[in-house]
Amino acid sequence: MTLRIFVVLCIATFAAMLGIGIIIPILPLYVRNLGASGTMLGIIFSSFAVTMAIANPIAGRVSDRIGYKLIISLGLGIHIFVALFYVIATKPIHLITIRLAEGILSAMVWPVAMAYIGYIAPKDREGSYTGIYNTWLYLGMGIGPFIGGTLTDIYNIRMPFYAMAGFLSLAFLLVIFILPGKKDSSGKTHIKKDAISKHPIKDTLNSDLMKGILAFAFIIALGESGLMTFLPLITSRENISPTQIGILASAIMLFAGVLQTPFGYLANRYNKVFLVVMGVLLISVSMACIPLCLNFSSFFIPSALVGIGAAVATPAGTAMIIRGSKNIGLGFSLGAYNFVFGLGMVIGPVFYGFIMDSIGLDEIFYISAGMFILGACVFYYYTRKIENP
Repeated sequence: MTLRIFVVLCIATFAAMLGIGIIIPILPLYVRNLGASGTMLGIIFSSFAVTMAIANPIAGRVSDRIGYKLIISLGLGIHIFVALFYVIATKPIHLITIRLAEGILSAMVWPVAMAYIGYIAPKDREGSYTGIYNTWLYLGMGIGPFIGGTLTDIYNIRMPFYAMAGFLSLAFLLVIFILPGKKDSSGKTHIKKDAISKHPIKDTLNSDLMKGILAFAFIIALGESGLMTFLPLITSRENISPTQIGILASAIMLFAGVLQTPFGYLANRYNKVFLVVMGVLLISVSMACIPLCLNFSSFFIPSALVGIGAAVATPAGTAMIIRGSKNIGLGFSLGAYNFVFGLGMVIGPVFYGFIMDSIGLDEIFYISAGMFILGACVFYYYTRKIENP
């Protein structure tokens, strides 16, 4: 039963992330085509993070109590229809509304699926389980941008949104018809009521591990938002086509995804704090190099290194959350992490949009690099004394 749950979650997440990843290379361009300024672009991206941040701990807490499948199914099912609204949007305000809805729906899917993975993962194997799962997640996000850029070049800028709805539909059908429900074949619930904290916020704030991870999440989100929102703009400045932009975004996700599994196994054996810090510092150096690039080949190298850094850090960090927060409730703990991360993603795009309008596009990436270094320092300060992280 554990293997069946794990496989279905991996495949369904791959399909869902494939759909979401399709629009990565073209969404900033789509927004600009509707007449949005840099600040408005930041607001549109932040609107997604606002509702996702708010919904994450709520969806996590509810899923801890009533079951993961129901929440994941609702998130995927509704998202199918929301994706189709992109093609009829004519004003930036329409995109803000769509992104607000997507934030809620995304909070109901992959963070809850990760909590499900954390629940079924055997002790001392959290790193490998989350590494394999994240491989499928990143592969979906990695292949998606390439498909999105190619569909735009071959057809038009709206075609990726139809494809997005199609892949979300596939993920929905897998979860509905194959994933076990709240009870498995033996009749046992997958929710341990007595293991869920009655005061999850208090217990989270009393945990050094969680305080370190939450502070780290906020700072890292500020850094990452600069990359995710403005990479298509800085590359298009050098006359790089939508297909090539898609390849760069895919390179980040593919390197992060393919290497998640081996680094997940390393996280089972070696110091997780060290792996997280090293991965984040690698991302920082790569970010600082992006404004120096002049052509597609030179952009590819730092993009790949960003993906490698994410592969080093992500399984170790996720395993630390799973190991240190099961008594709080995995859904709530991962939801809290994504809530704080979402706050950073809310502030980041608007801040960087203002930086672009006021100073310039290159400065966004230098500041983002500094945020990653700060995040690594804060994380190490809070977690350096934890035994057997």
